Amino acid sequence: AFGMTSEIDDDTAEDFSANTIRLGAKKKLGPGVLNTYFDIASKSVTGGDEKAYNFLWMDYKYTVVKTDQGELSVKPTWRRYATDITDGAKSARNKFELTIEMKFK
Repeated sequence: AFGMTSEIDDDTAEDFSANTIRLGAKKKLGPGVLNTYFDIASKSVTGGDEKAYNFLWMDYKYTVVKTDQGELSVKPTWRRYATDITDGAKSARNKFELTIEMKFK
């Protein structure tokens, strides 16, 4: 999957331009499905600096139990956010999540 967005705002006190490019892939792997997305984004403020952002997340969803009454799925997720702060310094944040989904019929 591929997506791209762009926005320009010159009606507010802070004029800016922002862009995002998203690449994604989805693949059946073993008993579940692996999803991966990577975003490359930037924002530049008129008269200021341009900031670059990167977002990466991966999740693997698999069904633990499926019956006539419903199903139980588990989805561990890893998300990473990285950006330039100032003067070449970088910042990164990792998040790990576990989603448990119950569907009833």
